[in-house]
Amino acid sequence: MSITPATPGQPVLATLLGGDAIAVGDSTAATGLVMNTATQLGNAAIASGEAMFTAAASSSNNNAQTSADTFLGVTGATFLFEATANNQSGPGATSTAESTTVFFAIHSANAPDLLGVGQGSVTVPLDGHVNLPDGNVASNTVTGGILGPSDSTFAVFSAQSLAVGHQLSAVTASTLLGV
Repeated sequence: MSITPATPGQPVLATLLGGDAIAVGDSTAATGLVMNTATQLGNAAIASGEAMFTAAASSSNNNAQTSADTFLGVTGATFLFEATANNQSGPGATSTAESTTVFFAIHSANAPDLLGVGQGSVTVPLDGHVNLPDGNVASNTVTGGILGPSDSTFAVFSAQSLAVGHQLSAVTASTLLGV
């Protein structure tokens, strides 16, 4: 098997990392954090990152609802490690949801594609303890970085937050990097 090096001016490794969280109830909070980095080192490229999204809600009439999700897409990796943990409690007087995805990816011009090695997921129960602000909060933090030749790298960042008084908190964020 022969591996053809990347075309000059074209990314060899691209990652899409993000997630969303939503909470519905009298008092709600939704947060999102995305950290994504990629570096091109000659015939190799390395990318890593983490996405963490949480939602919490309380309701005086026992109908608090929450959801949280994270996602990862990688192309061009010869090695990929991905782990996702999802936690959910509720619905009821209180509800919480958490989702976290972490990854590490390598592209090497001298190795065959092994995309998907190390992928997995785990679900962990929550203890049900919820501390919420009085009202509604939605916040996002998105960071990313790329290092490589300027003619073959790209970065796109997106984040949205919404809070509606005594009803809803929602966040969504993503990063798309290529080196």
